[in-house]
Amino acid sequence: MSTTKEQGMATYNPSTFHTPSECQGQMILVSYALDDELEVIVARSENWNTQTTSYTAYSYPVAGVEEWSPWNSVPELGPEIGPCAITERL
Repeated sequence: MSTTKEQGMATYNPSTFHTPSECQGQMILVSYALDDELEVIVARSENWNTQTTSYTAYSYPVAGVEEWSPWNSVPELGPEIGPCAITERL
């Protein structure tokens, strides 16, 4: 995990973001991705009204991430780590 100096928050490198069907078509679109190297789930919130995007990191749930399928439903999340930044995977 690295920290951006200007914002003082952790930076993660998550996989592709997926939007559960129950979250589609909303004013605030929430999608989820894994940073499996650091065992973190990143939630991306896109507010269509204010044209802003924010990212929040969560620990894996206590049981771990056994079946990752956020396109079917909102994934189980562990404790919130807090706001974060992301980098793109190459």
